[in-house]
Amino acid sequence: MLVDIIDEVVGELEDRYNKGKNDNMKKGDFVGKKGDRIEKEVTFLEMKTFQGKDYSGTPITKFIYRFRDNDNNLYVWFTASRKYLFSGEELNVRMTIKEYDTFKDEKQNIVSRVYIEDYKDEEEERKKKYLKEIK
Repeated sequence: MLVDIIDEVVGELEDRYNKGKNDNMKKGDFVGKKGDRIEKEVTFLEMKTFQGKDYSGTPITKFIYRFRDNDNNLYVWFTASRKYLFSGEELNVRMTIKEYDTFKDEKQNIVSRVYIEDYKDEEEERKKKYLKEIK
């Protein structure tokens, strides 16, 4: 009897906690088709690094950039190019859909040839701001 009451209370708490938790978070989807060149306004989420090799086998640092658009679609860019971006920053980008993947039950649009509008003009300022923030 006590076990039944505890199970019921735990069930109610779980329902209350999970209710609406993801209701406003529409699952992202695959965008376009492979090879499409698309232009989107995205929010920069994060950058991660890992050690890889270039075409000649020389060790280099590679970067993974993650962006999300207003429809909650996720875009992932693997590159050896260092960009000075800030989490939560909104950007206008052009990119090519390279392939699709699913990671941790989330659909990812793997992109290449990413062009960030106005980035070249702002790169030096961004670099200074970035270096100042990490000190």
